[in-house]
Amino acid sequence: MAIVRSCGKPDLFITMTCNPNWPEITAKLLLGQTARDRPELVSRVFKLKLNELLDDLIKKKVCGRTVAHIYVIEYQKRGLPHAHILIILAPEDKRYPKTFCDETLSEVDGYPIYRRWDDGVKVYKNGHIFTNAHVVPHNPYLSAKYNCHINVEIATTITVVKYLFKYVYKGHDRASITMVNHQGSDPVDEISEFQDTRYVSAAECSWRIFGFRMHQHSPSVTRLQLHLPHMQTVRFDPETETAIDIVEREDVHKTTLTAFSNTCRTQPELTRDLLYPDFPTKFTWDPKSKTWNLRKNKHMTIGRVTFCPPSAGERYYIRMLLYTVKGPSSFEALRRYNGEVCHPIFR
Repeated sequence: MAIVRSCGKPDLFITMTCNPNWPEITAKLLLGQTARDRPELVSRVFKLKLNELLDDLIKKKVCGRTVAHIYVIEYQKRGLPHAHILIILAPEDKRYPKTFCDETLSEVDGYPIYRRWDDGVKVYKNGHIFTNAHVVPHNPYLSAKYNCHINVEIATTITVVKYLFKYVYKGHDRASITMVNHQGSDPVDEISEFQDTRYVSAAECSWRIFGFRMHQHSPSVTRLQLHLPHMQTVRFDPETETAIDIVEREDVHKTTLTAFSNTCRTQPELTRDLLYPDFPTKFTWDPKSKTWNLRKNKHMTIGRVTFCPPSAGERYYIRMLLYTVKGPSSFEALRRYNGEVCHPIFR
């Protein structure tokens, strides 16, 4: 959601599924083998195809200029890998939704109803009749190039954003198993015998053995600390440090939040228009010196303040203020309204 806040909502939802009949796979199978017998081959070929697809989308701009993207690898029960990809396009390349369209409509839940012509064309395959009603949303160029299932959906409304991210990051497949004792006559304890486990296919095992990434996102996200004044977390080794050593340590009070306030106080001309979560776009965090330095490279990085629920009280309200007040030079500045009234609490 930090990426959505900075770059906007996703425009394309693309799903790419491995094709076990790819020539690169079938050419390396031995006599009598199928793709299921070579999970390491399937993983390697799919990884190469995925890299090429991302290159088409991001570098070659097949669907437009991409400002942000994420992808997550998942596996079907039969073992074939597939990738869920979310693409955020530049404002000048967001062609959907088209206004004043008499044919393509958007449902209440955000899914678009695409125009489908009843052109009378019918295709007979495997004893079934297929018409234009069976065509899934797709990109003809990508489908023809990669020869696999590549579903391309348009995210038309802001209401589908959280659904898409929850769907993409829903996690691994799970399996529920029960162990039954057929030998003895002892009563079965259903609670202790029940196991909630992860389902890992052979192809996923190969993917992880090769060290391929399971997910990726761009731009990168920097986690920003959140705490009340003088209540930051301190890490120490109790075997080598005493309480006095910790207090006397120079960097004990320095966090990304306190360093943010210090930078706003010493460099107001550069920070007066920056919010705390936007700070990594202009500055980089040095974990050794625990200071913010002016960014020299052009690498895009955005910030995300540590989540805090409303039940946390003052920490929740200071988080809200950090997303609202620009360039605060101290904690007191966050409690000050219009530069005059300083409230006693953040709420």
